[in-house]
Amino acid sequence: MTIPEAEQEKFKALDPSCTWLYLAIAAGLMKRIDRNYRFVIGFNGALILFGALGTLPPATSALLHNTSTILLGTDCMTNLLKDGKKP
Repeated sequence: MTIPEAEQEKFKALDPSCTWLYLAIAAGLMKRIDRNYRFVIGFNGALILFGALGTLPPATSALLHNTSTILLGTDCMTNLLKDGKKP
């Protein structure tokens, strides 16, 4: 993967000794984005399906959707580096 020239200037200002840390953060973010995307698509798809079949009332569907949004947002605020390493 190549970095555009405009972005290369930003990386020059970063501490080269912490490159492993930046890569670990980037990898953790990509895992989190992928996991959250799959959850959102699956969960909301299920809510739509149950709503279309008439097995789930709209108010319950809205409550479950809003609750999952809050929980997912809360989960996104957790530390990416599980071992507690700091930059």
